Amino acid sequence: MDCLNKIFVKDEDLAWRVVDKETVIIPLKNQSEDKDIIYILTKTATRVWMFLNGKNCISDIVKKVSEGYDSDCNEIEKDIRKLLDDMLDKKLIKYINERM
Repeated sequence: MDCLNKIFVKDEDLAWRVVDKETVIIPLKNQSEDKDIIYILTKTATRVWMFLNGKNCISDIVKKVSEGYDSDCNEIEKDIRKLLDDMLDKKLIKYINERM
């Protein structure tokens, strides 16, 4: 994933809920070979998940998440890109647009 201007949304074929600052995600359609799969996002991944609303591009998400940490912004960006790639692979999110 190269572009910091990409915008994503959560897939509509998911049921999800935040429980104790972590997100539990259940695919509603058989998106993988294992139909009994459940995904659990950590507290930090949940922060990213909440920004996946079709309004925030990757750079917006990096900036917002960085505000809560004393880590290197480049490292945070790298981690968020990896998380988004993983979510795309698992069909939890969709690419919808690119901010110009």
